[in-house]
Amino acid sequence: MSILLLALLVACDAADQRERRAENADELAKARSLAAPESACQVLRKVAVPERGSLVVIVSDAMRRDASGIYGGAAHTPHFDAFARQHLRFTRAVSQAPWTKPSVASLLTSTYPSQHGVSDHPAWRSSATRTWTEADILSDDFVTLAELLQGSGMRTAAFVANPWMGKRFGFAQGFREYDDSFADFDASGASVSEAAAEWLEGIESHERFFLYLHYIDAHAPYGGIDEDVLSAAREQIEADVRPIGEKHRRFVDNLWLTPDRRIGESDIRRSPTLVQMSYQRGVENFDTALGTFLAALGDHVLDHETAVFVTSDHGEALFEMGFGNHNISLRESEIAIPLVARLPGVEPERAVVDCLVGLVDVMPTICDYFDLACPEQVSGYSVLAPDAGVPPSNDRYLVAEGLGGSPKRRTIQNRRFKLVGRADPGDARNNVVPRTRLFALYDLLADPAEETNLIAEGASSPEADAVASVMGEALLGSVGAAPDVTRGRARLDERTRERLKAIGYLQD
Repeated sequence: MSILLLALLVACDAADQRERRAENADELAKARSLAAPESACQVLRKVAVPERGSLVVIVSDAMRRDASGIYGGAAHTPHFDAFARQHLRFTRAVSQAPWTKPSVASLLTSTYPSQHGVSDHPAWRSSATRTWTEADILSDDFVTLAELLQGSGMRTAAFVANPWMGKRFGFAQGFREYDDSFADFDASGASVSEAAAEWLEGIESHERFFLYLHYIDAHAPYGGIDEDVLSAAREQIEADVRPIGEKHRRFVDNLWLTPDRRIGESDIRRSPTLVQMSYQRGVENFDTALGTFLAALGDHVLDHETAVFVTSDHGEALFEMGFGNHNISLRESEIAIPLVARLPGVEPERAVVDCLVGLVDVMPTICDYFDLACPEQVSGYSVLAPDAGVPPSNDRYLVAEGLGGSPKRRTIQNRRFKLVGRADPGDARNNVVPRTRLFALYDLLADPAEETNLIAEGASSPEADAVASVMGEALLGSVGAAPDVTRGRARLDERTRERLKAIGYLQD
């Protein structure tokens, strides 16, 4: 008996009721039709990749999809917007986890958090003792993107500013040069760009390279607001009476109010509007740093032969639903991310691409682009035709998980619907069968803010129940079993713990 059938047989009572209501073949056929998009997304075709092709991957930590101007955000992001207009902008990109460590591991290995296992948050694991002394690491048994590209002859380097990206957590695998010193202090994006630009100067015209940059400007404590802007917006800030709960006060007080003063050092109202303004400034700081780096890359002889991805590891909740920060939920505010790519030799060279894609798709796309054999571990798909798993397949599902404290919670979505549930893969050795529980279903096209749960008690309909049934079947089967790899843990030294506290991951 298949795992999926077992999952359906042992589902909780509420799910069983929905399945019984959806047994009618016509309803199921209609549900599958509803769950599929109305038209295929943009097809991308590789024509001719430059012989000296190189790669840059840029991650703006905590930059949600709707933050920049070109994605409809309020931030002034001229450099990012211009780059997006000139190249490929993906409108439906999703992170596989709502915080850095598991999401970057998914990016670099094309595996899901439940597969690579880098999803243990010390604040959840050790909160009873308040010690936060260790965290899991990325296993050496996985082939990382850097290892793959280094093996193909590329010179590899990374400059990273998030303490979760420290060497001790396994992310340096495959990098000839890995500079995590920026994670030891409040490093600005400008310093990361300057270091990367200096590194580029040492690249000879015959060298191919892979450069990974991880900026933290858009991450808490965000950016300081200019005094004149703050003064002009003060009335609007004070008029925003939406509450910020006491348990979030410490987080908000630690955010930058101005470039040299924290919110907690002021008597200004702690309102969502103020938090959003500080976050907006952080995004703008990243944009400035991005402009600096792109200018340096543009001056390099290999610029026109270099593929570039600009994305984020996760989004950020800004008190729309009463809470801020990230690693709180799997809502779109925390997992919907920007993704822009320049791929020389791919047609069209500029387009708005509405294919559903994830960070797990970056590595297989790069494998396809450079004609490299991807490792067997890969769970994502290349976005390049004809072997693309994204177009022309209209029923592709994409998963997000890795939520700290709730590792079995999972979302699965296609280009219209998003199902939220709990997925327990079971244990065949101990006769524990797979189980699923379904919590919510959202129509992201009609309800992008996820305000209406279509399967809420007393509010569901036969159509919604049928869609939930179809997607519920995939909730377990969409992610393969975790591979048998060597797992490890690393101690958090005092400096790392202090840095994690400073950016909102840990509290006293």
